[in-house]
Amino acid sequence: MPGRTPQAALAEYLEPTRRALQCIAQGRFSLLERTERLLSGVTLAVTLNAMNSSPLKSRHGINLVAGQRIEIYETGSEFAQQRYAVRINAYVYGFTRPGQSGEEVEILHFHWDRVPSPGNPYPPGHLHIGQGLLAQPTFTRRGDFHHAHIPTGQVSIESVIRFAIVELDVAPLDQNWAVVLSESEAQTSLFRTR
Repeated sequence: MPGRTPQAALAEYLEPTRRALQCIAQGRFSLLERTERLLSGVTLAVTLNAMNSSPLKSRHGINLVAGQRIEIYETGSEFAQQRYAVRINAYVYGFTRPGQSGEEVEILHFHWDRVPSPGNPYPPGHLHIGQGLLAQPTFTRRGDFHHAHIPTGQVSIESVIRFAIVELDVAPLDQNWAVVLSESEAQTSLFRTR
């Protein structure tokens, strides 16, 4: 959703994403670093709990890590209330669990970058299957399959949250989660396509 000012555009972006994250995670989805003023064309990091793992309500001890690089830009709209908007430039959404020694073990990590680095051979959107799921080395990449970049395209945070509830058996904190995620996804789809 566009806004009249960079601050308004950021607020319009953050609110539905926060509601979506609150379906499974406690904590704050906010700018990683405070800035005096928001300017268009500047990349900003927004994260859940400063990229620290957020424990989820799960019998498997699953945690969520979520962060994005966003940019506020001028839309060129003739309408003042639509002058600024937000676009997602990159993200990482991941699931971890405690390892046997207390360290965190990666389960799955979704990555996407709108503009990959020059010479980067990996797909802009990809999934890492972590060592937490790979009990046995795989025959295709013995011992390092967790480094593979499995193509995915761009994945919404709402899809990742839905996946956690439906497929990873994470208990939702909001019983109305399906409606919240659908509404949030409808609102934030603009931020992914710009």
